[in-house]
This record gives sequence, structure tokens and C-alpha cells, in this order.
Amino acid sequence: MNEIPYISSICHKHTKREGDGNCGFRAIVACLDYSEDNWCQIRLDLQNKLLAHPVEYAQIFYYDLSTIHHSLNFNGSRFTPKDRWLVMPVTSFLIANKYSVIVIFLSKDSPSTCFPLWLGPQDISTHRVVVIALVRGDHYVKVDLHGAYPMLTILPLWHHHGLLDGNRDGRKILQYGCTRELGVVR
Repeated sequence: MNEIPYISSICHKHTKREGDGNCGFRAIVACLDYSEDNWCQIRLDLQNKLLAHPVEYAQIFYYDLSTIHHSLNFNGSRFTPKDRWLVMPVTSFLIANKYSVIVIFLSKDSPSTCFPLWLGPQDISTHRVVVIALVRGDHYVKVDLHGAYPMLTILPLWHHHGLLDGNRDGRKILQYGCTRELGVVR
């Protein structure tokens, strides 16, 4: 975690996951408080979310949809090939929309924040935050943040699509996310 300079002052703890190529999905499972064995379900949930709204996601992703779909479409029990690893930060949109959470992605090169695209603050009963870090360039971990921590850059595509695609409450989410002290993230 030392490779991400800003993290040491806000990181309460991080949870290491097995390095089998599924660590990104295991980190999501840990953030959502699901059983660690449910990482395959996370892959399936995200794949189904993508397939349910291909037109919308085609407009959002700067990645080719087939690349994202390919990375999610794997159910092997052994080491996962690199082309099937979690693709971040772009998959943040799927995570945020599927689980109605705010996704904070920490990395050396592209830290970001992503909100659900088509939900306003009134649509989410509990504001949960999923925090995932990419360490060593090839391993994802769950991170618990503490105290009042700064909001990282909001993904530019969220600004465009979250505020223009009928989400009239997008500005409220931005204001809420930027001013609320989130405390310890579960």
C-alpha cells in the first residue's frame, strides 16, 4: 500500500485476498460483506448487468463492450488468465449500478470515485461505499477508510452521463458525496 502515497493517512485497514486472478472480485465480495466464495456470483451479476443494458453501457465505456464482457465471463476454479481479470476503473460503473454503492478505486495512476448512474440520493436507502485498491499493478485489495477523507476524482464519464442521462439528482449526489463525512467504511 506504500506505493499509493495518499492512502496511509486515510486507510484504516486493508484486506488481502488470494492472488489467483480473481482478487478483484474477491475484494468486491469483501466490500459487500458477502461470503468469499461468492466471487463467481459477482462476475455473473456484473456480466448480467452489462448484458441487460448494452446500449447504455456502449455509450458510457471507453472500452469495447466485448472486452469488458470477456473479462467477466469466466468461471474457472484455477488461476484466472490476465484477460479475465477485473478491469478498473471502468467496471466501477457496473459495480455502482448493480449494488447501488459508491465505488472508490485507489491506484497509483488512476484513483477515482463512481456513483450509480441512474439513481438519485432518494433511491438509495443506505449510502454504502466500496473501496478497492490496486497494488503492485496486479493485485486488488479491499480497503477500509477512516475519518473524513477527500473524495477522489469523479470519473469524467459519470459527469457526462450521470448528469445528462435523466439523473436530475446528479448534482445532489455530487454535493452529498463531497460534503458528507463518511466515517469508517464497513
